[in-house]
Amino acid sequence: MYNIYVFEDNRQDADTILFNVHLYSEKNPQFKIERISYFNKNFENFIYDKTRKSDSHNLYLIDIELKSKWNGIQLANEIRKNDFLGYIIILSNHDDLKEQLFEYSLKAINFIYKSAPNAQEKLFKTLEKISMENQSLVNVQPRQENTIQFKYLSNYYSVPINEILFVEKSYKKRGLDIHTRETCLFYPARLSDFEKIMPLHFTRCHKSFIVNTLRIRKIERTGFTYAAILSNDKSCCVSKGYLDEVVKIMYQRNEV
Repeated sequence: MYNIYVFEDNRQDADTILFNVHLYSEKNPQFKIERISYFNKNFENFIYDKTRKSDSHNLYLIDIELKSKWNGIQLANEIRKNDFLGYIIILSNHDDLKEQLFEYSLKAINFIYKSAPNAQEKLFKTLEKISMENQSLVNVQPRQENTIQFKYLSNYYSVPINEILFVEKSYKKRGLDIHTRETCLFYPARLSDFEKIMPLHFTRCHKSFIVNTLRIRKIERTGFTYAAILSNDKSCCVSKGYLDEVVKIMYQRNEV
């Protein structure tokens, strides 16, 4: 179920966007809309709403030429600070403005020139890509409680749980990076789903990390935060808010 947010201060363009999103959803049952919200002013109020959570089922369609405190690129940049997983589509009536995207680390999935004859087709292809990516983010259950098995692209993987040092959100793709002593593997799942299927000695140590406490050699302070030093001298972040729980599980690990 997708949460759609449209930021467009031209009513005619907004109607076209809303119509096309609904049309795609009607033709493609896997792209179900939970809610769709339209904003034509006071965009900064949306940014200050802290009830939204980062989610790969959030989709933001943003006109680049908003007449407000922020233009569309600046608004998208503020959204990205709080929602790394959400999808951003930038819209414009001026094709040359897409160069501005490279000035920010927005990870926008597409730029759509609204006046182009194939604008609807391009939007549909983008929504199809989003849908296919989310379908690949599946829960993969451990086999016999000691192995994680999964498929990514054309490859099949089997990873012993006790070899995993830590897991972090991937900053290159939507999914996770599994770190072992020898390698790093991309795992097509969400961090919250991974956390649910793992043994108790795997715990959240940061909003973007889960650590295997059985592999922690020590935790040391690094500036304003902490680092867990693991086997093979690899390390991962431990934020202050998770520190007490990580230390507690470390001290109990002999009982696990």
